[in-house]
Amino acid sequence: MSSLVGHSVLIISLDIGSGHRSVAEVYAQMARDLGAKVTILNGPRELFGLCDVQGAIGHLGSLGAWNGIGLLKEHYFIGPQKGDLADELIDQAACRLRELGNPEIIISTYAFHAEMIARAALQVGRGCLQVATDKVQVTTDTLLEGTPSQNPWFFFGSWDTPDTLYDRTDHLPFHVRGDRVRQLGLAVRAPFLRQYDERGLKKKYGVGADKKVVVVCSGGLGTPFELPRPISGVKMFVLCGQNEELREQLDAKGVSAFGYVDGEVMAELFWLARTGCVLSFKVGGSTTAECLAIGVKVLFPKVIPLVYEVPNQALLIESGIGWEYEGDVTSAVRRVLLEGGGKYECRYPFITTERFMEVAKELLVGAKRGENPLQN
Repeated sequence: MSSLVGHSVLIISLDIGSGHRSVAEVYAQMARDLGAKVTILNGPRELFGLCDVQGAIGHLGSLGAWNGIGLLKEHYFIGPQKGDLADELIDQAACRLRELGNPEIIISTYAFHAEMIARAALQVGRGCLQVATDKVQVTTDTLLEGTPSQNPWFFFGSWDTPDTLYDRTDHLPFHVRGDRVRQLGLAVRAPFLRQYDERGLKKKYGVGADKKVVVVCSGGLGTPFELPRPISGVKMFVLCGQNEELREQLDAKGVSAFGYVDGEVMAELFWLARTGCVLSFKVGGSTTAECLAIGVKVLFPKVIPLVYEVPNQALLIESGIGWEYEGDVTSAVRRVLLEGGGKYECRYPFITTERFMEVAKELLVGAKRGENPLQN
């Protein structure tokens, strides 16, 4: 089999931030290229019937309640992952899968519901692929405790090697069973793999020929954010994502600010930032992968990061393009700009359609059963 013509692919994503959606776009395009019918769902809302993530995050973000994000996740869009109510949500998700025609290939690009999605898929005789959007992805309590999903066709798609699937902080045993891991490669959108004409891009975005570019990724709603002061010879762009309030404030100050941008615009801005740097206040998996693909220097604050950011930051530093700072952000940007960039080559493979097809075949083998394989 060399195509997915006649087969259906369901990709379950998340509408908070851009990383999960970016990875979903990569897999969706590969599946379409192979001839599959593709559906993308927002998992919490459209599969489990939980709260609209965007609205909930917006509410807390407007209050500056970053510390409340954990509480928000639990009550708004994660819901209980164990117990009777969790079982009800899983049953509901299984019904939704049947309504969608029982897709043969199910892919999740976010971790919060990994086990629940696997169990819902099991009810309708399907496997699923949990894609790692970070170097190391924390899935659920069940998986953290070392108990793999009951679904024999549940796979963990990583772009690292099985023996290094662990959290470097060593606080918790974030181990995933090696025989469930499929090494896939970095899921990077096509625009980040292109070569661009720097002169043409500078003209397009109004950047002087002799100016360097700094792209600031604000990290979205609720993320602590500090804008550098103006620096001579530097053009600064700020990506605000869903934080429209921040974008409007920056516009009023004459700062070049963008809301949510597609991969084309972001890739072009990151390419321009090779003359300067990307300043990121939340180093997510997609940002890490896309910066590795382009080879742009990444500056981030030395704060206690979210657990999935730890290996991302370490990987960027190891790759020679990550820079950590404390104190004044403007001084930190100046230091990075003064450092010359050496020759860079990404050491990590990118996912290919051929590699994706290999995993798709494994999932199709499970789908041929047409029933719960544990009940055979």
